[in-house]
This record gives sequence, C-alpha cells and structure tokens, in this order.
Amino acid sequence: MTMYYDLYGSREMDIHELQRAVANAIEVSFTRRNNLAYDDYYKADLPDPKSIRVVRNLLSDYGEEEVMEPDFEDRPVLLFVDGFEFAAELEKALMRIPGLELLRRKARPD
Repeated sequence: MTMYYDLYGSREMDIHELQRAVANAIEVSFTRRNNLAYDDYYKADLPDPKSIRVVRNLLSDYGEEEVMEPDFEDRPVLLFVDGFEFAAELEKALMRIPGLELLRRKARPD
C-alpha cells in the first residue's frame, strides 16, 4: 500500500479562511492549536497516521521570522495532507477550493 504526503498552498486565503474551506470541501472538523514550531495552526480531528494541518508559511520564533517552505514563500498559508492512500480523491475535492494549488506530492510505501 502506498501512502501520500501532499502539500497545498494558497496566495489568496488566510489561515482561518483556508481551514473553513477545507473543512467544508472534505467534511472534516478541525481543532485550533498552538505550539512553538507552528504558532497558531489547525489540525483535523483524524486518527493517526492521517494528518491534515493548515499552517502559516511564515513562522516567528522569538522575533526572528523564518519561511517553513522556502520554495513556496509566495504562499502565506500551507495545507499539509499526510498519510492518505486516496490522494487523488482528496485532491479532486480540494481543487474545488478557489486559489488552492497542489505544490508537492510524495509517495511512500507503507
């Protein structure tokens, strides 16, 4: 079985707008969280190893700003969709969100 790890991004939405759009598109609920690595972010309420996170690409660490994904620094908000077998079906639903782009897909055998 192959597991997919996708990265999406948006130039148009903020973190809250993207979280709401993803929740509606794939009918999943999110919990708002905070930690040192991501600051405020949203994580979908899913069983491991599946994970969906909406995060800011620009992180602030003790006054220093750092881009999480430098190759996509023009996307202020990122969506990580990790550990799913059915990436194509999720992509189809997520691509209905205006302004959301698939930036990278990695496949790994389970």
